[in-house]
Order: sequence, then C-alpha cells, then structure tokens
Amino acid sequence: MSKWFNFVNKDNGETAEIYIYGAIVDYKWDETDPEVTPIEFRDKMLEIQNAKTLKLFINSPGGNVFAGLSIYHMLKRHVANKTCYVDGIAASISSVIAMACNKIIIPKTAMLLAHKPLIASFLVGNADDFRRIADDLDKVEVPIVEAYAAKTGLTADKIREIMAKDAYMTGEEAVNLGFADALDENKKIKASIDGDNVIVNGQTFNLKSYKDFPVDKFKNLFVQEKPEPPEPEPLNDIEIFEREYEHNLN
Repeated sequence: MSKWFNFVNKDNGETAEIYIYGAIVDYKWDETDPEVTPIEFRDKMLEIQNAKTLKLFINSPGGNVFAGLSIYHMLKRHVANKTCYVDGIAASISSVIAMACNKIIIPKTAMLLAHKPLIASFLVGNADDFRRIADDLDKVEVPIVEAYAAKTGLTADKIREIMAKDAYMTGEEAVNLGFADALDENKKIKASIDGDNVIVNGQTFNLKSYKDFPVDKFKNLFVQEKPEPPEPEPLNDIEIFEREYEHNLN
C-alpha cells in the first residue's frame, strides 16, 4: 500500500480497500504530492466498479469542499456495501466523505471534526463583497448539512448547531451523536504534537490548518508517541581508526 492514497483489490475484485491518508484537493501541481483529487479517485473507482464490499480507511485533515463532495457522491453511487474506518482523524470534508458509507467504525482514541465551511485566503473587498462571500458560504454549507443529516438522522438545525461549535468529536462522542456507528475497542491511535504539527499514525498535519484545535483534549485522548532517537552520525576515518586502535589495545 502507498503511504497516502491507494486502492487495493482483493478476493478476485469482490472486495476493495480505499486508503485516504492525506488532504483532499481539486488539483495537484506535483503528482508525488500526498493529496487526493476527485479525478484520480474517479479513475480508481472505475477499476473497482464490480466490487461488492468496500472498506474505506481515512486519516485526513480535510481540504477542498467541492473536491470532497465529488468523492462523497462517487462513493454514494457505488452499489457495494461500504464500511469506513477512521484511522486517526477524519476532519472537515474528509468526515463528510465518511458519511457516504453504510457503516462508520471509529476507535475511542480517534477524532472526527465537523465545522462550518471556511475561506482560507487573503481577501480584498468592500462590505458588499464580503456579504456575498458570506451568502456563498451559507450555500456551500447546505450539501454538507444534508450529508451529515442523512447519516446521523439528526435535524438540519441540530447539525448546523454542531458545526457552528467546530465540533472536535472523540470516538465515543461521534457514536453518541450518530456521526459513527460503532467503536473499535481494540485499536489505539498513536499521536504527538511537535511545534505547529500534529502527527497521527505517522501522518503529519499542520495545526494552523485547524480553527481552535483542542490541544488539551487531543493530548488526553491519544496514546502519545515517543519520538524515535536520532540516527547516529557516521564516524569519520579518524574516529574509525581511534576505535580500532582502542579495541586492539584491549
């Protein structure tokens, strides 16, 4: 399996595994970038169109709303029985993608984030421009609310209330609210915080990409990873000679 985004066919094509371990974007400038686009997702979906079972594994900070909604609808249209496993964080639009599955399984030590759509850019404009932007954001919110409501059974008003609070849900909270169906009692998610970065199951996400990230809640929730010791510097020729000399003396 590749580190970030991969499809795996099993059982003569009847079972497929989908791994989304990166951000959701509409376009990649470099094919080696660790992101997922709707176009490559579509191409991979064509290879597994006859699968009867789909297993989706997510560890993603989210990303572009429209790219994520495209992936959500592609999954919804697939006739297979779909199960999503949250392998760390299903944040923002990646949590919406999870809603396309028939069943969502999340460990206690994992997180799901639902929030109102954001604009992350430097904007220049007058009051009328910003009012139009706010109106557009309200429209973008509609399909997100519908996706959450269809999965959870909650009302649209309740979903909007949850999103307005930037809801960082633990596994138990996600199950209690209907954003997930079952807890994985056995899996422990390892994570740590290093400066502005959060590392979850080996994937690095920038904390500046999140609004009001609950650092204390995060630290209490996850099994803290111990950083690996640095690799020792290689010995130079003089040090090698000195060690061999000392060894011979002994």
